[in-house]
Amino acid sequence: MRTLSRLLLFALLAVSMIGGILLSQPPAQATADVVTYSWSYPSLGSHERVCKAVTTHLFTPDRAPVDQSVQPVKVRSQIVDPHYCQSAL
Repeated sequence: MRTLSRLLLFALLAVSMIGGILLSQPPAQATADVVTYSWSYPSLGSHERVCKAVTTHLFTPDRAPVDQSVQPVKVRSQIVDPHYCQSAL
């Protein structure tokens, strides 16, 4: 009975240490532009769908953000050739 309680205590300690290590890691930092291709409308009120490339670019502001878990990004979209969106149908 004593061995079982020691083993249980050791397992509980190990799980809590591993959980603490995993939860203390900072969020992943984006390092490259992400480009997503999708069918969308070119503007409000438009009835024609076009293939758009939406680029998300990480940028570094002059001042550090208050919340370090949030990264500022610039989003840019442009109309591209429809063959980029063929798999998104």
